[in-house]
Amino acid sequence: MSLPSTEYEPRRAVRETIACPARIWGLTLPPSDVVVVNLSANGCMLQSDMPASIGESLTLELPDLGSLRGVVIWSTGARIGLEFEALIPQDAYLGFLERHHDGSEG
Repeated sequence: MSLPSTEYEPRRAVRETIACPARIWGLTLPPSDVVVVNLSANGCMLQSDMPASIGESLTLELPDLGSLRGVVIWSTGARIGLEFEALIPQDAYLGFLERHHDGSEG
């Protein structure tokens, strides 16, 4: 059974390279400045000075998109992989990319 064309397949979402300042916080992580390095409709990779634990729930505050809740699915050094609890709506996602894409191929 295939998904309608307006739906995303979470494990196959294309990651777009960006460099967007943002903020994260969680139960054990105080509000911290991060840079979103790449973004898909269902997650992102962050560059952060603060460590995060796998399985930790975080809130990511992105300009134009607001607060996105997610779970850390991997963390290594200064990089964090975050999977969102809900997909970013397609129109909001595409608009965000138009405003924040760094010009690299994703």
